[in-house]
Parts: sequence; C-alpha cells; structure tokens
Amino acid sequence: MKKILLSCILFFSLSFNIMAETSDIETGDKLIYTGKGLLGGIVLVLDGTNSVTVSIYDGTSSSGRALTPPMVFTTSNTARLGAFGIDPSESFKDGLYIDITTDGTVSYIVYYEGRP
Repeated sequence: MKKILLSCILFFSLSFNIMAETSDIETGDKLIYTGKGLLGGIVLVLDGTNSVTVSIYDGTSSSGRALTPPMVFTTSNTARLGAFGIDPSESFKDGLYIDITTDGTVSYIVYYEGRP
C-alpha cells in the first residue's frame, strides 16, 4: 500500500498547489501541524471495502474550526485512491488536525505549508 501511496504523491503534487511540506504517511486521527499555515490537499489510499470520512480542522483537535465540510470517499477493489485539493489553499491559524472515520483501514498524506 505504501508503494501505491508514494507513487501517487508525485502525480498529485503536480495537481495540487505544490506545498512546501507533507505529513508522514498517517493511518488515523492526527495533529499534523501546530501553528499557522496553508492547507493544499490530502491523498488517501483506501482499503477497497470501507468508505472513509475525512474532517479537517483548524486547531489541535477535532474541536477546532472546520476547514472543509466532512468528505466521504467511497472505495472498491478497482478504485482505492481518494484525493482532495484546495486551490487557492485554505489558511489555518491554530493548527491542522485530521479526523478519520472508517470501519476499515486508510493511509493518507496531507499537503500543507507552515507559516511563521
């Protein structure tokens, strides 16, 4: 699964605003960054069976301001990739928190740029 995700990074980097930073490969709820910055997008590799709901917040937890409405990514054995890009990038001021809801597994990378 990591090979699929990493090969998609190059493709989606060209599609999104090329952001200065990416998260590590994540698999669940995660505080990606603390402080100000810009959100460029997210790339997901789904398990082929279970849909995934992604919520992105400005803050250090899911109690922060929603940067996007919750996004639902459906999947099948032949459609295991999901992506969401924002152009122009969405700014955040307190942090970047990703909330993942699924009955299965998911891997993802977030494209963002931290700002001082």
